[in-house]
This record gives sequence, structure tokens and C-alpha cells, in this order.
Amino acid sequence: MARSPFNADEAREAWRRYVSTGAVARRLLRRSTYHAWARCHDLGASPHLLKAEALSVSDTERLLAEQREFIAAATPFMAALSRAASSDRHAAMLGDGRGVVLDVVGDEASVRGPEAVPGPGCLLAEETAGANGIGSPLAEQGYVEFVGPEHFIGGFHPFTCQGVPIHDPQGRTVGVISTSVRRPAASQRLRDILVCAANGIEAELLRLRLERDVERVLASGSGSSLAKLRDDVVQTYAAARVRLEAAARRGPAASEYTLALVREAQRTIERFRHRAALWRDLASDELGMRQPFRLDQRVVEIVDLLATDAATRRVALVASMLEEARVVADARAASREIFGAIVSALENAGEGGSVEIAIRLARRERRAVVSVSASPAPGVAPAGPLAAQLAYEAAP
Repeated sequence: MARSPFNADEAREAWRRYVSTGAVARRLLRRSTYHAWARCHDLGASPHLLKAEALSVSDTERLLAEQREFIAAATPFMAALSRAASSDRHAAMLGDGRGVVLDVVGDEASVRGPEAVPGPGCLLAEETAGANGIGSPLAEQGYVEFVGPEHFIGGFHPFTCQGVPIHDPQGRTVGVISTSVRRPAASQRLRDILVCAANGIEAELLRLRLERDVERVLASGSGSSLAKLRDDVVQTYAAARVRLEAAARRGPAASEYTLALVREAQRTIERFRHRAALWRDLASDELGMRQPFRLDQRVVEIVDLLATDAATRRVALVASMLEEARVVADARAASREIFGAIVSALENAGEGGSVEIAIRLARRERRAVVSVSASPAPGVAPAGPLAAQLAYEAAP
């Protein structure tokens, strides 16, 4: 996501030439800007617009009602971006998957003043508004930045904009988050927080999906352990939110400490996503495909997921002697089997007991065996078997 050098004079000259001749001056534009302008030219966008077109009031109200959950998911991250911008003229903007503005948060002049940024209902897809911080991330499917005259239409030239697309838990593009500022230096300072905010919104959408999964699992009467596990997973996401908020409160102080907070929030979000995906495999009753996967890695992930539950029960949970094992199996089904065996062992070990997990390769039989054994504390009467062995076909 490194920036190409920006030259304001060359960008202004490129825009002047395009307005007068209709030719895109590739030599005068940054690579990403050139490609955006070429798309806008092919789409028939006009560089002469002074402001964005908009939906009718009734259509805008209908859209905002339909997107209520998405807007709510983004709200704390929009607020964090605004706080991080501090006293700079700025706006944090949220758009839907078609490039229609859903929400704007910023200073009074930027949101409601005579030179305000486009508000809810405005159409910022490239075909209607040219290269900009809402429509272009959707077209590019990645981070974009436009400084002043790099915007395709003249009405956006006072702004420096950058944006990142947002995806739902299924990987579909559902929107975009963007910042619009007057000073390029402010945009540079906000970039890392913007990217983290986009990932945070995706994590919040995943959290909402988990909420629905929990309701379904609890309704089936089989999810008490998973419900506790879900709370632990969501705490990981909450920790990321706290770090991002702390970075945003530091405002314009783009210190190493601020960047460290943002990067740690990013890592925590990734950890949440990974753990949430594993939670969904465990909660699902769906079957997957038989395919190769690393059994030892999956066991480590499940043990990590159950670490808090084990600590609450005061049971030592130890994964030792885990031979590297690549197996061919339904990873979802195998995960549920291993999870169930470990949970059962935790219950049988009791407070003060221990549970040990090991993996060994039986090469002659071409299989890998997961062993789960419980050692109850003195005086604890186990309610079931103290050991379980689960075998899986070793990959060639």
C-alpha cells in the first residue's frame, strides 16, 4: 500500500488537458490515478460536475433504513476516525456497495458548511462522480488515494480522499469507508487508522453473524460450551476496539506509540477473525469436503480457543508431543470431534486436574492419531472415560 510520488502541478496539467482534449495524460498521473481516470473516461463520467448527484429524499430514507445494521456496525469506527483527525477539516464517509453515501461524520464545516462533502444519498460510483474516495475503492477492490486535482471532477479538487472497501463474512463487497480532508498531511496521518477501521467494521459484521449463530446453537439445546467459547472469542474483538480507540484519542500525535496501538489492533482483529471462523466450524452442523489440512495446527487452534475455559475450570490444558501431521479429512467434522473430546476431558478432570493432548503418526497404517487424556485431581470422580483417541487418514 506504498504511495507513488504525487506532483500537484502535473496532476493539475493532466486535468486541464483532459478537460480541453479528452485525452488522459498517462505520463502526468500516478499509475493508480491514471487507471481510475481511464475507467471514468470509458464510463462517460463528466469532469465538469461541481457536486455529486443524489437520490431523492424518499429513496435515501429507504436506503438508510435498509442499511441500518451496516451503518450501526460502522458508527464507532467512523467516530474514531473523526477523533483521530482532531482539529483538521475532515469527514469520515461510509458508502454502500454501489457507491451511495450512507453516513458522514466530521467537523461542522465539512459536514454541513457551504463546501461540505457529499452527504447521505449522494451517488459516488465512478460512472457518476469520477475518481473519488468512495467509488474508486469499489472499482479497484482495494485502497485508493486521490490528492486534489487527481479527482476526476472539478468540484472535488479541494479535497484529499482515501478509501478502503468493506466485505461481509462471506467475502462479498458491501461497502466502503473513506476519509476526506483538506490537507494531504492529515490524510497520511489517518491512513493506518482508516485501514484498521475497515477491518474493524468487517470484524463487527462477523461478530453480528456470531450472535445469530449463538442464538441458533442455543435454540438447539447443544451449545452451552460453545456459548462460553463465543464470549471469549468476542473479547478478542473488544480488545481490538479498545486499542483503536486509544490510538484515535491521540489525535494528530502520529507517534510510534500511536502506530504501535493501530498495528496491535490490526493483529487482534486478524486473530478474532481466525478464531471466529473456527468457532463457526465448531458451531455448524454442516459437512465439509475431505481435503488435506494440518491436523497439528488445528489442534493448537482448538486448544488456544479453549484456554480461557480451562483456566476458569482450573484445569491444566497441555498440548505436548504434537507431531507435524497432514491428514485428509473433513476439517469441520474433525474439529468438532477434537473439540468434543477435549471439552469432555476438561469436565472429567475437574478442578485441579489436567488434560493432555498429543498427536502421533502411525506411518505403517498411514494415519495420524489424536490422543486426549484427562488426569483428575485427587477426590474427583470422573463422569466418563478419561481417554479418547481419534484417528485420521494421513495425507500422501
